[in-house]
Amino acid sequence: MQEKVTAISRAGIETEAPVVRGMVVRSKWAHNLLTFLMVFGPGLIVMVADNDAGAVSTYIQAGAQYGTRLLWLLLLLWPTTYFIQEMVVRLGIATGKGHAAMIYQRFGKWWGCFRSYILN
Repeated sequence: MQEKVTAISRAGIETEAPVVRGMVVRSKWAHNLLTFLMVFGPGLIVMVADNDAGAVSTYIQAGAQYGTRLLWLLLLLWPTTYFIQEMVVRLGIATGKGHAAMIYQRFGKWWGCFRSYILN
């Protein structure tokens, strides 16, 4: 059974808000670890979700052709990719909208279509 909290807004309207339940973390180390995992999880899922059959076959072909000569590029791009995904996840958490929806809202239909059709 979920408890309800009754609050009166500035307009004088009585509303009900659900009680938020969670756990209290008193250790700074544990708090930092849980915060990192909370942000890392969605970013990791988004990065892994792009590995479909076509991409994997391209990776195999590039690996056969170039071997490990391009490994330095992967090490250079991985942190950049991670931080971009993290920023997109934070944008979604803060606004409740996806990356494409925010581009449509902020920059207009042309840039939204460019992002949706050209970059995907």
